[in-house]
Amino acid sequence: MYLCGGGRHNNLLTQRIRSLVAPIEVADTSALGVDADFMEAVAFAWLAKQCLDRASGNVPAVTGAQSERVLGVIYPRAD
Repeated sequence: MYLCGGGRHNNLLTQRIRSLVAPIEVADTSALGVDADFMEAVAFAWLAKQCLDRASGNVPAVTGAQSERVLGVIYPRAD
C-alpha cells in the first residue's frame, strides 16, 4: 500500500494504517518515483489532460457513476 498527501506525515495515522493492513507493506508514493507531497497536483494535472483530450476522467466501477464522463470544463480566457 502506498500513502500520499499530508496525512502520511502523521506518525500516529500511518502506524494505525500499518497495523490495520499488516502484513501488507506500507510505503509512500516516493518509492514509486512520485513525490508523496505532489500527488494531488499530479492527479489534477492528469484530470486536466483528460479534459483537454475529451477523454473520460472517471471509473464508474469505483465512483458509482452510471457511465464514463469527461470531467471538468476549459473556459477560454476572456481578453
